[in-house]
Amino acid sequence: GILLHGPPGNGKSTFALTLAGQMNLNLCVCSLSDPSLDDDSLQENLRKMPFGSILLLEDIDAAFVQRNKDKHSSNKLSYSGLLNALDGVTAYVGCLVLMTTNHPERLDPALTRPGRVDLTVHIGHASREQIVRLFCFFYDPPPLGDASSSENYIDECNVSPKELLSLAKRFADAVPDGEISMASIQGHLLQNKRSPHDALDNVTKFLAREKDRLKREQAKEAEDGEKKEGETKKETPPASAA
Repeated sequence: GILLHGPPGNGKSTFALTLAGQMNLNLCVCSLSDPSLDDDSLQENLRKMPFGSILLLEDIDAAFVQRNKDKHSSNKLSYSGLLNALDGVTAYVGCLVLMTTNHPERLDPALTRPGRVDLTVHIGHASREQIVRLFCFFYDPPPLGDASSSENYIDECNVSPKELLSLAKRFADAVPDGEISMASIQGHLLQNKRSPHDALDNVTKFLAREKDRLKREQAKEAEDGEKKEGETKKETPPASAA
């Protein structure tokens, strides 16, 4: 199995979809937050997977914090049921398993031991090189199928490929390296999709909004983490005296 971890909005699930397309394999998605999921239904779903499929377990930490059931999870899946499904002969023989999480520190070592997770890949925020490539790809995408039907903004803006690359590099220089998600950058480009010049001119406002959004998200995440930690401590029985 492969564990993909990192902050949201950087393409962990998209990577699974792209990999399935490149390898011409089926992609079977299982969300552990599904309220109808239990031990039996999970095993049954895995049994029905076509041979040679990719199994994507999204947000593997959603149902459990370490081995404890997350109180916000509404399904009846047990931790042992999850491990048995991954290990059992009825699970994913001949299949590739991809797991995603935003919080690898919440995973129990039993779930990520070799044999269950053989490769761990961090997918972080956008690097300068990625930002340049995204900017150029967004405004001058390669044609798909019928080239006449492909939406290409570079012709509308009267921007040459050389000038577009220059704008992309200036845009990437303005965005902090490794601090902003690909999804956020793409959202900004969509808001300025008719003009790469506008995307560059408005980058300061974009970064200010993004900074405020991240600050709110981090505060909420810290609050949720404290609540979960408190709930876990309450559920953990005290050690018996020797």
